[in-house]
Amino acid sequence: MAIAVYSLQVVKGFGWTWNTGGYEYPVFWGICSLAVALHAWQAWFAARKTAAHPVTRLSAAE
Repeated sequence: MAIAVYSLQVVKGFGWTWNTGGYEYPVFWGICSLAVALHAWQAWFAARKTAAHPVTRLSAAE
């Protein structure tokens, strides 16, 4: 996404909004992609952490 923003800057010059050929749209999707990636990484890390240290429960008879 950074390459898309850079290429828009080089070709069209500075322009933020989409109707002037700006890079608002690629920046939006870059932020969304980063948020999804962070959420997936957090879920993976949590699953890995619980698999490495399983919780054992003692019954009342023991």
